[in-house]
Amino acid sequence: MSEPRPRFAALAAVALAAAIAAVYARALAGPFVFDDQTAIVGNESLRALGQLGRVLAQPPDTTVSGRPVVAFSLALNYAFAGIDPAPYRVTNGAIHWVCALLVFGLVRRTLRAPRLASRFAARADGLALASAFLFALHPLASEVVCYASARTESVMAAFYLGTLYLASRARESARPWGWVAGAVVCCALGMASKEVMVSAPVVAALHDAVFWGRAEGRARSVRLATWTGLAATWCVLAVLLLTAPRAQSAGFEHWVSPLIYLWNQCRLIPRYLALVLWPHPLRFDYGAPQPLGLRDVWPGALFLAALFAASLAALWRRPALGFVGIACFAVLSASSSVVPVASEVGAERRMYLPLAALAALAVCAGDVALARLRPRGASLGPWLAGAVALALAAFSFVRAGDYRSEVALWEHDLRFWNDRRAHYNLGKAYEREGQVAQAQQQHVLTVLGEIEFYSAVLPLQPDQVTSRVDLGAVYEIAGKPAQAEALYRQALELEPEDVYALWRMALVLTRPRGDLPADLERAKGYAEHAVAASRRSDAAALEALARVQLARGERDAAKQTLREALATDPARQRTRVLERVRDTLTALEAARLP
Repeated sequence: MSEPRPRFAALAAVALAAAIAAVYARALAGPFVFDDQTAIVGNESLRALGQLGRVLAQPPDTTVSGRPVVAFSLALNYAFAGIDPAPYRVTNGAIHWVCALLVFGLVRRTLRAPRLASRFAARADGLALASAFLFALHPLASEVVCYASARTESVMAAFYLGTLYLASRARESARPWGWVAGAVVCCALGMASKEVMVSAPVVAALHDAVFWGRAEGRARSVRLATWTGLAATWCVLAVLLLTAPRAQSAGFEHWVSPLIYLWNQCRLIPRYLALVLWPHPLRFDYGAPQPLGLRDVWPGALFLAALFAASLAALWRRPALGFVGIACFAVLSASSSVVPVASEVGAERRMYLPLAALAALAVCAGDVALARLRPRGASLGPWLAGAVALALAAFSFVRAGDYRSEVALWEHDLRFWNDRRAHYNLGKAYEREGQVAQAQQQHVLTVLGEIEFYSAVLPLQPDQVTSRVDLGAVYEIAGKPAQAEALYRQALELEPEDVYALWRMALVLTRPRGDLPADLERAKGYAEHAVAASRRSDAAALEALARVQLARGERDAAKQTLREALATDPARQRTRVLERVRDTLTALEAARLP
């Protein structure tokens, strides 16, 4: 089987690189945004590249937790560029370019495989290049270039595509074992990049079976070795998952049940598919899951069920088409099915890898359609592909501009969706730009959104005590202490010794509540109860007692209580609580507080 002409392949690589650079260069000057702050800016473990173990074992519940390959790549960026967003985005663009090259190579080999060779082999180079361009320039890929933390998706995708490519080379090579080893190593690295890689061994086996058909003799031994080796890499993922790297944001311990999460996906996946065809408006943050039921999403559920059934049926009647459908479902299954991701209901970057398959399908379907327009069809193909690529590049160019400013990014989301998290992040962006009035307005809208959301999900929360206290705290921020007191009372009826509920009740009683004046005597009782229930080991409870003592004019007692709070075990306290305690004590000792 002939290889692509070296000059053609080189020109294709240069053209892809130039196109990606032209579209995304305007985003380089933008700041770090959203999860970049915790994954990169505030992540001290990335600062010590010489301590490789610390780099690979990331702190829990960050974007790179349990993803050591991505963490290592970010540590390399930091070692060479520090906290400058531009080099991180350049690296993301380079990874995206590698993915586009792998799409080119994989599509070309697939079109020359026995299943499709009779129809597409003669035009495989051109069709593969068109597929790579549509993938590279599609706006759904913009997030993995412009959003530094989204590198998790593109690194995983590069290893996923590399696994399929190397496995196909092993199938065709006279010396296959190096390609087999490469595919297994690639798959293992992908497992250490993002959990979505879990489907790669299955998709690789399906790709082999669908496009190359039956294997006999030596080819059968190569196939068995490849499939076995790829399946063995699941052990890498299992080891990483056993550490529960994101237990606070994903898993089955939250109010988001598997069914609720699935119903949310029945609303989101059809939107993703629509964005493949018309990529506007894009959304940066989809927020948290909503308490949906089947009645809310049944059209989407019916559509997806029909699409999945059609993909299964197509494996027998039109295997190539069926492969695309099943592969897309397999890739999305890890993050867009029943395993709840409580912190993020959806993300357009989840379509990054399925986009490659859908781009190839669109190009091949277009080629088949144009072939029926003889004799003009063949000449129309390149022009049509070029026009579509230019249109997609224009969309992506505009989208890249949103990443030049945090304010622009969040304002774009709020232009189309009223989401509490977008209001919060826009408020923070305004604060960083010194726009105090605008930040305060977004703060008010955030609090109102928090009240609405947490009130809706309160019946679903597994911890009814803590969830009531959290909602009460939001009511306090909103200036509604009476509603907060009612929720704290409900929490204490469920668990009278709950420290969190006790000290929050103490604080709310130090202020007037509607027509009711402050009740400092009861406040002191609740605060002392909280301190006793925590065995005097909770800095927040001690801080609350000190505040009550100050409200009662007991200045010396308050200073003693604050010193006791600072003497608690710092590993068991929130850093911001200790900082507040320290600041208050410093002010008291300097006689700046009355």
